[in-house]
Amino acid sequence: MTERRKTRETTLLGLAPLLMFMVAASRKLVAPPGEIPLEIFYILMYLLLIAKAFTWWMDNPHYRVLSSEDYEFRNLQYQLAAGIAVGLAVTALILLFGRFQLPADPVGELTTQGLYVGFVETVFMIVVVQTTFLHIPTRRGWRLVNAGKWLWPPLFAFMHPPVRLEWIAGHFTLASFAAFGYGMFFALLFYLLWAGREGGGRLAPAFGAVTSWTAHVVINMVIVLFPLVIAGFEFYPM
Repeated sequence: MTERRKTRETTLLGLAPLLMFMVAASRKLVAPPGEIPLEIFYILMYLLLIAKAFTWWMDNPHYRVLSSEDYEFRNLQYQLAAGIAVGLAVTALILLFGRFQLPADPVGELTTQGLYVGFVETVFMIVVVQTTFLHIPTRRGWRLVNAGKWLWPPLFAFMHPPVRLEWIAGHFTLASFAAFGYGMFFALLFYLLWAGREGGGRLAPAFGAVTSWTAHVVINMVIVLFPLVIAGFEFYPM
């Protein structure tokens, strides 16, 4: 008897880079001097994350890092609603005090935030948290601990240009540290929205990868549509 094929993971996660490539190929890609286009950045990041998840699976064949269970249709409506609600709640002050400004290509901006930024950074979070472990010494010997959930917030904050480009250049300015704290806050929020399902209970279906992804996209779109500067700090999409 032929073994039943499992296609949900390959359909969901395998087609993602192809879709990102087709969208990127239809655009005129631009980037500031010294940087690569955003679309290419996220395509490469996604492929590297898949490679990391695969190498982890080779050593841990009974443990899947990325699973379609995170995107189950039965919980989709709860996670979408929760993500939208959290995203709007977090950006309430930006909605109140920001000045509405429609981008030149609002559909293209939504595609960028949803398909590239929100989706890939959610995968980034899951892979980092699920595959980063350290052996630490204890009185009873060495113990394996999950370091990914502690590494994720500073890594997420560092990856964004206001921090990454400044610190790599050796410019440890007050603005870069403010941007780092800004990134840390959102990294923790996105992690809690994903990890909340592990707590069980009646609200568990409202947490997961889609919740984190949706909140991420809503927050970024609000920041794009309602630019705001407070005390010299400009809110920027994460």
